Amino acid sequence: MKRILCLALQVLWYGAAALAPVSCYKAQGVKASGPVSEAQRAEASEKAAEAALWVKALSLARSLDDGRLAAQVLMAGTDGKETLPLWMKEIFSEVPPGALMLFSYNIADNPEAVAGFIAEARDFVAGESLVPFIAVDHEGGTVNRLAFVAGSFPPPLFYGDEARKKGGEAALDEVYGSALRAAAGLGALSITMNLAPVAEILTDDNSAFLGDRSYGRDAAFAGEAASRFVRAMREQGVASAVKHFPGHGGNDPHEGSNALPYTAGELRDLVASFKTVIEKAAPAALIVSHAAVPAMNGEPSASLSPGVMRSWIREELGFEGIILTDDFSMKAVRSLFPSTGEASVAALNAGADMVMVWPPDILKTHRAVLAALAGGVISRERLEEASARIIREKLRYGLMDR
Repeated sequence: MKRILCLALQVLWYGAAALAPVSCYKAQGVKASGPVSEAQRAEASEKAAEAALWVKALSLARSLDDGRLAAQVLMAGTDGKETLPLWMKEIFSEVPPGALMLFSYNIADNPEAVAGFIAEARDFVAGESLVPFIAVDHEGGTVNRLAFVAGSFPPPLFYGDEARKKGGEAALDEVYGSALRAAAGLGALSITMNLAPVAEILTDDNSAFLGDRSYGRDAAFAGEAASRFVRAMREQGVASAVKHFPGHGGNDPHEGSNALPYTAGELRDLVASFKTVIEKAAPAALIVSHAAVPAMNGEPSASLSPGVMRSWIREELGFEGIILTDDFSMKAVRSLFPSTGEASVAALNAGADMVMVWPPDILKTHRAVLAALAGGVISRERLEEASARIIREKLRYGLMDR
């Protein structure tokens, strides 16, 4: 309640400041002499809008009962292709997730069938709770679940090669143009979140796993390219989830664990591309990897680490969007917990806002979160904060009326 009151005061303050005389800006520490500039008014107006958006999102999160609150923090896979199966409807009746993610097996061979399936699944979940994000991996190259219905575009590394041939700006223009066309294809199918781009740079350790999914070894170019990609997606109403922070080691996380054996300074250099995209493009979400980062914490995975998610991502990098964990069915973390549910509770407590779950684990994970809530293992305030971040992006991207 205190946080809502504080934010409500911010709404009033910045709203008034947008119309106020220069003395109001002096109270905020803004040096000014003479009339308030248009830039100052615009900044105050933007801050007022952001504060109001958060107040509404947090209010909506607080209005959810425990079951819907625990469902909002799940990004769930689904069975079905041209229609939503009965058994999935039964699951989603109990657990209306905050997001649905589609995989290749959900994609029919014509756009009409894909759009129809998405509409049915979205509307069914929204009928029980809030409208879900519809997410898909659409990176370009081989990571393209929609090639037959939304077209294809080159892999990220292609643009890194183009930068060396044509110059950085020409390559960045190509990134933006390709992403804009790809986003239009996603929007036509009512897909509202792209689990892309990969902002992770290539290193000697991760090159075998990432391959052409990265923009290359140049952190400056990778950050700018990822920023262009995110902005192009946003122009078409598609949210982006940038990945995989802070990076991977030598193993495919689907097959085994990873560690990033770097110093804290080296790690900050490693994530310079993420810092750029956070500052320049403000993506809706950031996907955290399952790599261990000993220099930042003692946890076995970044996706379970308060040091990574709270201290590094939130406080140091200033990221305010959704922190989304990578898939907990991967072997990199599967051996650490008896169940996906327990792993999800640990991740949410550590600072994640949303976790990925597959159909066999949806009910079990939801019930594990509810049990943790009832037992005081996780607080309702933590789930409200996580859900509010998700809801705020839904409001921002037009899934819900502001």
